[in-house]
Amino acid sequence: MSRRVQKKFPGLAGQGLKALSVEGDGNCLFRSLSDQMFGHPDEHLAIREKVVKFMRKNPGDFEVWITEEDMRVRNAPKRKLSPKRYTKGPTSGEKSTWERYLDKMATPKAYGGQQEIKAFARAFDMDVRVHTQSQHQHDPYRADDNTGARPRRMAHLAYADQHYWSVRNVAGPHKGPAQTLPKGEESFEQRMEKYCAASHSTASSPLSSLELSDEESSETSVQQPPMLEACGQTTKRKREKEPTPAPRPAPGRNQDPNLAFIDRFDDDFDSEEESKPYHRPAPAPKLASTYEHNSALADLFSDTD
Repeated sequence: MSRRVQKKFPGLAGQGLKALSVEGDGNCLFRSLSDQMFGHPDEHLAIREKVVKFMRKNPGDFEVWITEEDMRVRNAPKRKLSPKRYTKGPTSGEKSTWERYLDKMATPKAYGGQQEIKAFARAFDMDVRVHTQSQHQHDPYRADDNTGARPRRMAHLAYADQHYWSVRNVAGPHKGPAQTLPKGEESFEQRMEKYCAASHSTASSPLSSLELSDEESSETSVQQPPMLEACGQTTKRKREKEPTPAPRPAPGRNQDPNLAFIDRFDDDFDSEEESKPYHRPAPAPKLASTYEHNSALADLFSDTD
């Protein structure tokens, strides 16, 4: 870290951190994020693309904060802003300020800011802390603001004079993903361990051991999975092992080989008939022989005489 940068961020050294030089070409935010994730700035275009795509899909979270002033300062890393100018709104058929902003942000060297950091945190499921010239510790941009949300890995950036730096530990690692950890803070693994321990104690509490109705059980299973899945657990109850049923013959097929010819007439039966088991018809009554038949007739006529 150069002396000039060190003077800009006096609070970094006390945390065992340093700011890594990043090219100031308008891509500095995305280059810094790329270094945090991959250990080099070369993925900045891919990160930019995904961030802009996320903003397009979720305009309600970002559009309200975008103004014509933002459109004017997106081009690059000029350190001083020119005087404000009046800008006419879009006429019929023209793109809105929001659409033009996204088109501009999708262009390389368009300067990224707070809204892009917020979008990055959510799109990449990663918290972001921005260190400033003030030694006051600012709250990070979080991937999930909900109370009790599972811990995320955190990217560390430094910001001053409309420029972003990637922040790393002085002691390393100097290559690969940054894994930045200020002094006195818990690592991601430690935070996850505590989170999972808390989730386990909640799942095994006396209240959770009570037998629940089916309705209560379904409600509980909906509420708990985010915590338990992150810790490799599950809320599904253990079911008794059921015997595997014997394979059933295909519909319309007879098990008796002597009746196999019936299968040729499957098309003549509807689905209901096919599902019924086949019953062999009762045998026809045995006919008397010709001799017996003639004898019976002779006896009949002899009786009439």
